[in-house]
Amino acid sequence: MRRLDSLACPWIAWTALQLAGCAAATEAARQSSTTPAQVATAAQAPPAPVPAMEESSSSAPADATARSAIGSVVGSQASGSGRAGPETPRRGDAPDASGNASPGPEAGPLLVYVAQVDMQTDGERIAATIDQIIEVAYSLGGYLAERGDASVKVRIPSARFRQGLGRMEELGEILHRSVSAEDVSEEYRDAEVRLENLRAIRRRLEEFLARAGNMQDALTVERELERVTAEIDRLEGRLRFLASRVAFSLVTVNLRARPLPVAVVPPPPPPPPPAPVRRVVELPIEWLTQLGIDRLLELR
Repeated sequence: MRRLDSLACPWIAWTALQLAGCAAATEAARQSSTTPAQVATAAQAPPAPVPAMEESSSSAPADATARSAIGSVVGSQASGSGRAGPETPRRGDAPDASGNASPGPEAGPLLVYVAQVDMQTDGERIAATIDQIIEVAYSLGGYLAERGDASVKVRIPSARFRQGLGRMEELGEILHRSVSAEDVSEEYRDAEVRLENLRAIRRRLEEFLARAGNMQDALTVERELERVTAEIDRLEGRLRFLASRVAFSLVTVNLRARPLPVAVVPPPPPPPPPAPVRRVVELPIEWLTQLGIDRLLELR
């Protein structure tokens, strides 16, 4: 029995070592077979996307309305270059239902149209003619800018500039007309770029203010933040002003009374020529007068 025990102990120990070695080999094989694939996959996979920081409503672009207004007219301006004014835009050039302008036309020029018309009409019809000009502007979607006793300024949508100008010119006799176009594309887009840069600076300043370590740093950042915010407000106002000028053309009409016809009075007839003066010759002898000698003397 002792001999069996002595033989069994080495066998059990050897079996245990073999089992432990097999388990270690299996685990090593599993790790060696999976680790390279996992490493390769991890190396080739793109990094996880970082959630974008959501801007507050105060940082939203203030010129969205300006872009919408400009997008509805710049397409027609680009197609109507070289003409007196923009044509009526095609359906594809109008803003979409969401209020955003189509991206294509924004690459075209941004033109500001200004027209000045001098016309004359009957003196008693000047006020009525001004009322008719204002009604034309209202019917086209425009508005009254200024009114005087004999002049009026109205703004009409640039897409209907030529139509409105033609209807106004039918209300009187045209004496003079001038139409000019100013390209504000460069100024508008420069202001847009500066505005985006200032908004980025404001976001960084707000982050610095949140991490300010002491009161002095916080006051310094706040002063700079106020300056940047004021510049942002100024640029936003400038963009709105340019967008309004592009979207609505200015028409100035000056009226004067038609001169009344002057009655032509014929000149008086010339006076008749004076009658010849008969000279009377007195002869010293009466009977010579009776002979007609005085008539002969008058013939001289």
